[in-house]
Amino acid sequence: VPWFASLWRRGETVAIRRLDDIPPEASAEREMAANAGIRAVLFTSFSVAGGPAGVLVANDLEEEAVWDERTIQSIRLVGELLGNALERQRVAEEIQNREARYRDQLESQIAERTAELEADRWGVELMTMAGYNPNHMLEVMDILKEASSGGEPPEFLSSHPKPENRKEYIAQVIDETFPEGLPPGLK
Repeated sequence: VPWFASLWRRGETVAIRRLDDIPPEASAEREMAANAGIRAVLFTSFSVAGGPAGVLVANDLEEEAVWDERTIQSIRLVGELLGNALERQRVAEEIQNREARYRDQLESQIAERTAELEADRWGVELMTMAGYNPNHMLEVMDILKEASSGGEPPEFLSSHPKPENRKEYIAQVIDETFPEGLPPGLK
């Protein structure tokens, strides 16, 4: 149905009172309508996101029809409402997809930070078991902070806690692990 399709792409509304009003270049459409028992046709296209999305059609199967301006405006309005509803649905789905991506990203960052802090906790224990003073880890955090020199993104966008926060956490772990003080003889 190339004639109807070209009108649809252009966003036109077409009111055909009787099949003889269909132009000669639309012979395929005239034949299809006659075979379906259609006597009169009113259609309007609707768009979503600025592009053609569909067509709303009213057919009269009993008699030729005079499509008054009120009926034509009504079908255009219904088409616009349908297009707007579809656009709202598309936007809502896009928002849901973005929310899911952000949620996944946030959950991943939380897992990475949790793993980093757990590694710091293990570092304190392993250093002590190996005979080293875990306070040296605090010095490492100072070196990391100095190396970053303020060029890092905000912590909520980073996969790792900031060195100063890790330093605070490591000091807390040392205090919790050794409430009576560090064992003697650590290097």
